Amino acid sequence: MRCWAGLATVLKVSIGDALFWQVTESSMPTVLKIRGFRFHFYSDERGEAAHIHVRSAEGECKFWLSPVSLARNRGIPSNQLREIERIVYEYQQFLLEKYYEYHNN
Repeated sequence: MRCWAGLATVLKVSIGDALFWQVTESSMPTVLKIRGFRFHFYSDERGEAAHIHVRSAEGECKFWLSPVSLARNRGIPSNQLREIERIVYEYQQFLLEKYYEYHNN
């Protein structure tokens, strides 16, 4: 299977309503897709604290992972931001593991 941009080889696993990806290489790896939100990293951000980017149909936001807090929002309505924040809390440990797995390579 190939990632959206065709830049990574990934293993996709579905658990309930969430899709998880194991990324081997990419400049923008997606690690979780749930409820219309795509959770991903950018490869050129190694100097920053652990965070996740989230894309929706309306825009993109960035959340710090420890502690969980909104870093930036571009176009996502507040009701969706609250839902994204709940998802980040729910999957915080998984997202942190994937962040360090990707950025420490």
